[in-house]
Amino acid sequence: MTAIAISESLKELGINSLEELGNIDELTLLRQMVIEYINADFDFNFEEKIGKGRTVREKNALLDQIHKYVANSVYPELDERFLYSLNIKKLGDQAIVKETVQKAYQVLEDFYGDQL
Repeated sequence: MTAIAISESLKELGINSLEELGNIDELTLLRQMVIEYINADFDFNFEEKIGKGRTVREKNALLDQIHKYVANSVYPELDERFLYSLNIKKLGDQAIVKETVQKAYQVLEDFYGDQL
């Protein structure tokens, strides 16, 4: 999932070369990596369940909405002090990842109920 998070972060930040990577603030990159890791973890755990009975377009639209929810909900927590305290090598074990994934799924359950 880390590779997915890095790849998606670079894409989201518009980084296409090593030169461009040097122009990005490390906190901005780290913040985006945490958000993308949470999104990848959510997708890994729930994409199949969300996709049942839906077209690919419908499933992707729901995932896009959840990804926006994740970004908006965790962004305020990802300040410099918090980011530097994270163990990036064990990001999947971090409370912010586990809690945010569960909250995001709960939001979907609350909204869609039996349709999930």
